[in-house]
Amino acid sequence: AWLMERFKEVLALRVPPAAGSAGDSKEADAVGSVEAAAASLPPAASLSPPRVSLVVAARDEERNLDAALASMLAQDYPDYEVLFGALDPEDTALEAARQVQKEMPTVSIKILSGHPEMGLNRKVSNLAALSAASRHPIIVISDSDMRVTPEYLKTVVAGLAVLAALILLLAAINYVNLTTVRVLRRQREIALRKV
Repeated sequence: AWLMERFKEVLALRVPPAAGSAGDSKEADAVGSVEAAAASLPPAASLSPPRVSLVVAARDEERNLDAALASMLAQDYPDYEVLFGALDPEDTALEAARQVQKEMPTVSIKILSGHPEMGLNRKVSNLAALSAASRHPIIVISDSDMRVTPEYLKTVVAGLAVLAALILLLAAINYVNLTTVRVLRRQREIALRKV
């Protein structure tokens, strides 16, 4: 809601059209249509958080893996999945992951192994295969020995939202600046024609 209010404020900073300028009505119509689209958005409270895939690549890391995976599966986040994988189907970390999966059946966890190597770096190859199997639009990568707090995914997604808001704000400011430059050029052209 706060972001939409700031966005509407930036859009309201329109330069008044110059008298007799033909292109200005098109620019004002474009700004008006953006304002109408922003007004038609649902309130922020009704929007659900984006779905997230938490990707964990492992290799012979069964020690402390159960505690790390348990912390990843105990996220205070509404819709997420955990993808755990190893290149070698005989990797000892896979059995530890299967045990945690049995203990926490309510969380969506996929355990993948045996996918082909895609390059020289085994971890990057594993992460690429796991990312390709993800169902959600946001992919968060975590090490298999990393213990996280229950707010981990909320914090990561909030950081991404702030980044997206910043990009949106910069785009709106750039739009206003470009519109202002066009209007000032047009006003100068009209002033020169009158002279």
